[in-house]
Amino acid sequence: MTNPLSSISMTEIEKLIPNRFLLSVAVAKRARQLKEGYRPLIEITEENPNPILIALKEIELGKLDIAHDAIHDADNELLQRMELDLNHEVEQLEGGVADKKPDAKAKPKRRKTT
Repeated sequence: MTNPLSSISMTEIEKLIPNRFLLSVAVAKRARQLKEGYRPLIEITEENPNPILIALKEIELGKLDIAHDAIHDADNELLQRMELDLNHEVEQLEGGVADKKPDAKAKPKRRKTT
């Protein structure tokens, strides 16, 4: 019998939870639960399995329901505001707009990358 923990697909997990920060928090929380005695939601065949690998496999198999929409939306909003502020600071440094504050609802401008 093959060990299910040896074949974890991070590609599949990232499709389920594209936010790596949220994924790491969810895995850490579940691994902590497993160390504290919670039962795994998958069949474990090895002795002394790694709780992080168990948590990742549970997520991959859809055994855990992780609500991430609200957190993901809040993260996106924060990133957009940070980008607006950064664009405003760059414009000020380049002599563009001196006293104009960025509109929080406006879409951020994309900086040119070279």
